[in-house]
Amino acid sequence: MSFVRKLRAWRAWVPLIWKNMGCMFVNMFTVILGSSLILYIFGDGDIPIVPNQHVAEVPTNIFQALVAFFSFSGDFISRRLAYDPPKWYPRKIMLASSRTGNPVRYLLLNIVGFGLCVSNIALLAPIGMFFIMFGNGSVYSTTTRLIDNHVENQYNLAAISVFLFIGDSGSYIASLVITPVLNLL
Repeated sequence: MSFVRKLRAWRAWVPLIWKNMGCMFVNMFTVILGSSLILYIFGDGDIPIVPNQHVAEVPTNIFQALVAFFSFSGDFISRRLAYDPPKWYPRKIMLASSRTGNPVRYLLLNIVGFGLCVSNIALLAPIGMFFIMFGNGSVYSTTTRLIDNHVENQYNLAAISVFLFIGDSGSYIASLVITPVLNLL
């Protein structure tokens, strides 16, 4: 069966992943908008750890490296935890009754992380990016696990392709609104 035919057979797989596709849109929107706004909010010279308090300052390059480390850590750690959670992982909170995880719950991490990133408090921004990227890796992992376990193999490529396309749409729209959101801040 050709790829186009698999896309046309969307009724066989979209009902299984529609929540995940919506979550991926919001997830990628927060990933791009949060990581971009940090560069503008904390972009020049030495960055005070707390706004308007020049007691402790961090050079911009060190701050950006710290944000990058927290971003990588959140994404890296979450992918393993969300795809194949260990016994100590809070299954009742994050996985609910579903065996594949609840992507809507992971979006809470994205939203809280975004709030921390735009709070104008440099101390909170790396933690915010950790939360955003933990949510990002979790949405990816729970969706790939869902597709692996519940979508027929013949539709896997179509399902993951559309899922990723929806996420790319969220990141594209986020890139269009960076300047207007920055003007609001």
